[in-house]
Amino acid sequence: MKQYSFLLLLVFVGTTKLLSQVVEIPMDIEPGGHTFIKVKVNNLDRELDFVFDTGATADLIDKKIADEIGIKGNYQQKIDGASGVESYDIALNQTLHLTNRVKFDNTNLVLKDLSNLNNVFGKHLDGIMGYSILSKYITKIDYENNKLILYNKLRNVDLDGFTKIPFSFNRGIPIPQFNINYTLTNGESYTGSILFDSGAGLTLLVNTPFVTENGIRNKVDKIIRNESQGLGSSSVSEIIRIKSLTIGEYTFEDLAISLSNSKGGVTAMPEFMGIMGAKIIKRFTIVLDYDKKELYLKPNKLYSEQFKFPLTGIKLKKDGKDILVAGVDKSTPAYKKGLRIGDKILRINDENRTLSKYNELLTKKGSRVTIEYINQKGQKKIISLVLRDLL
Repeated sequence: MKQYSFLLLLVFVGTTKLLSQVVEIPMDIEPGGHTFIKVKVNNLDRELDFVFDTGATADLIDKKIADEIGIKGNYQQKIDGASGVESYDIALNQTLHLTNRVKFDNTNLVLKDLSNLNNVFGKHLDGIMGYSILSKYITKIDYENNKLILYNKLRNVDLDGFTKIPFSFNRGIPIPQFNINYTLTNGESYTGSILFDSGAGLTLLVNTPFVTENGIRNKVDKIIRNESQGLGSSSVSEIIRIKSLTIGEYTFEDLAISLSNSKGGVTAMPEFMGIMGAKIIKRFTIVLDYDKKELYLKPNKLYSEQFKFPLTGIKLKKDGKDILVAGVDKSTPAYKKGLRIGDKILRINDENRTLSKYNELLTKKGSRVTIEYINQKGQKKIISLVLRDLL
């Protein structure tokens, strides 16, 4: 599974109406932990699929969808994201509806072409919401029961069994920030502040300054290169194996994390150790109180699942109706057998499937997969791989 970060550092707050004390919003959760909710825009009956993302400080809609429903930008603004600064069109005074009982008036929508994310996601993405919800309500993210639950008061939430973690909003970034600890396989431990970003499809992404200053790359046995897709562009990070990661009283053993190479954006900020993403976050039921700056965690049924490690070093993406190789690590058997970026996948295991199905086949540890593809010379090739841990 690729990494994704929808983190946007721009804050728009509209007005909102909540007609009852508690509202439950169904969520559709994809394998990487990204959560989708249904959203209606303005007075249209059409339901759109938005990612609910704690790392999104602005509401965003796909530019193609905006054109279809008649939303136009009023002005442009530069926005700092996970990988750097980009310019976006902003549409003023829009209305977003979550179910028939919750709506956000006077919302300023960022218009952005999301085709690059849709090409690698395996599920259509129409937009992103986060801070506008979190800043107004006590928000419970229930991954176990596929629900997003909004409350007026913290006292209305049953917090039995939860652990409280205070957080801050430093650097003017309204994304929860608190310290965690991780330990390398050589026994060295590091503690630092992370951004709590459910829109990042990873465990932990360690920021470039932290990686460089602590010489992390020189302290691990193996590294796998990984291409990730953000809102504006792709970037290359590296995946390593670590001994453990600790959040408050909770410790995860034997997992993979990523090392950033970014020279700009949030992942290049020295103030933060990194970004914690959905592959950790989805293992908890979560309550967020932005007024008190308190996060509550309670392990759910996903908590004890083993973490997945890179098995092929292959990254795939959609290109129209085709599925192409988006990345392949040079140290892997797939690369050594001839697979390259840009090759067109015809089938895996004799089946012509979807991107999500191919990604699923490539994560079954111990299995053998046969990949039929056309290389960039137009030649049809077949390779066979046994899926084993690469780290």
